[in-house]
Amino acid sequence: MFSGEAMTDFSLHNRLWGGATIQVDRAKKSLIVEDPRLTISVMMQPGALHRYFDRKGEQAREEGFFARFNFCSPPSTQGTRFIYNPVTSWQHLPVFQARIRELADANVGQEGEPVEKITLSFTPQAQRRWIGAHNDIEAGVSPGREFFNVKDYAAKLADNVARLAALFHYFDGNEGQISLDTLERAITVQIWFANEYLRLFSPSQMPQEQLDANNLEIWIAQYVKRIGLLLNIKRNYILQCAPVRAR
Repeated sequence: MFSGEAMTDFSLHNRLWGGATIQVDRAKKSLIVEDPRLTISVMMQPGALHRYFDRKGEQAREEGFFARFNFCSPPSTQGTRFIYNPVTSWQHLPVFQARIRELADANVGQEGEPVEKITLSFTPQAQRRWIGAHNDIEAGVSPGREFFNVKDYAAKLADNVARLAALFHYFDGNEGQISLDTLERAITVQIWFANEYLRLFSPSQMPQEQLDANNLEIWIAQYVKRIGLLLNIKRNYILQCAPVRAR
């Protein structure tokens, strides 16, 4: 996909992301796509992504294409993927799949026609919180602040927070306005993705000691997940057993 033309028309993807009407001109027949919806989810090896960056990365950032994505590239767990319990539980997967199917069916009419969109809004408390988050992001693009070198990403960050909150609200089957609690969860998740974007696209913005602390936190979290409840961990154990990047 990244080697072809699918991911080169940035203005088209941006308009699809925004739900704008699309006109496709063809020699024999032109098409008008109203109320478009687009989801892109890609998992790929770093090398393939870097080659795409070399060819189209600057243009994709300049046109705001990357700002509409949530990027993540967690450190590799190779060398620590030990098996302690050969039985893996998948009991929640059918529930998730059933909900996805339910949502897909609810958005297509009996004859395949589109259904009327549901308009969501925040509660007054959530609206004030979102405005505060938006202003914090805006302040973050000032010189010397965290988003100064990634203004393209910051421009869509508050929008992505609102979209994520709406997804949480709708997926959970809630009715009415989006609550403050749902918005706070969306902010927490989006902050994690924002830190990933900064780490990947603006490494100079994050001091080395912060990068080291993040790597150590990831390793400790994986260690706790493996062994269960953990009240403390000895420093010497980290120095001996943690990955080199986290010592």
